[in-house]
Amino acid sequence: ELYMFLSVSFIQMMKSLSPIVVLFLLVLFRLDVLTREKLAGVFIMSVGMIIACFDEPTFSMWGIALMVVGEAAEAMRMVFFQHLLGQQQFGLIEGLFYTCPANFFFLCIGIAVFEEKSLTEPENYGRVVNNPLPYVVVSCMGFGVILTTLGVIQTCGSLT
Repeated sequence: ELYMFLSVSFIQMMKSLSPIVVLFLLVLFRLDVLTREKLAGVFIMSVGMIIACFDEPTFSMWGIALMVVGEAAEAMRMVFFQHLLGQQQFGLIEGLFYTCPANFFFLCIGIAVFEEKSLTEPENYGRVVNNPLPYVVVSCMGFGVILTTLGVIQTCGSLT
């Protein structure tokens, strides 16, 4: 729904703000210390984003609100993973074990609200049943992406 309110290029520019949100939450939850260098980097990114916002033709407050909520949720997820994988010394699979039930629950809510109608149409359901291989491959690749993300968070921290 976000793509109806903001252009793809503007969304990509706003995604560049995610390190700012992650740093704020890391400092808030005392998982990182705010240094002068980090503060300068955050300030430069913020100024660049403000400059980019001035000339956005599809600027929408509703789109911005959706984007901010999405960025905050993603940042919270990264900070939570850093807490589990770093300070709690969990392994990658253990981190998934603790977070997957919540991920599944919230994905089911999103699917029920936004995609339930299209999923229950017989032609859409039939696509998956008649040709499952691409869906299985994409699921396996998604699992690989999640494990890779957790590995980066465990090794370098969620700010990278």
